[in-house]
Amino acid sequence: MAGQTLDSILPGEAHQVTRVVLAGVLGDRLVELGFTPGAPVQLLRRAPFGGPLQVQVRDFVLSLRRADAQAIHTTLAAPADQAA
Repeated sequence: MAGQTLDSILPGEAHQVTRVVLAGVLGDRLVELGFTPGAPVQLLRRAPFGGPLQVQVRDFVLSLRRADAQAIHTTLAAPADQAA
């Protein structure tokens, strides 16, 4: 699959960040937390009723509002056995 936003990926799928399209302080903070191009990211859990998402970026686990996760674009990562 070409590209998706972080809020639309399936739990457990290995993705890589392609870009963050959120300006201002929050966009800067997401980059500081590790959402940089090429960073590995994975959706761990979705809270019910539109609640936050639990994600892992690099070795860091955090919760994000769904609206903020929509600003983080990802692409499906290549399986480890194909990465060379």
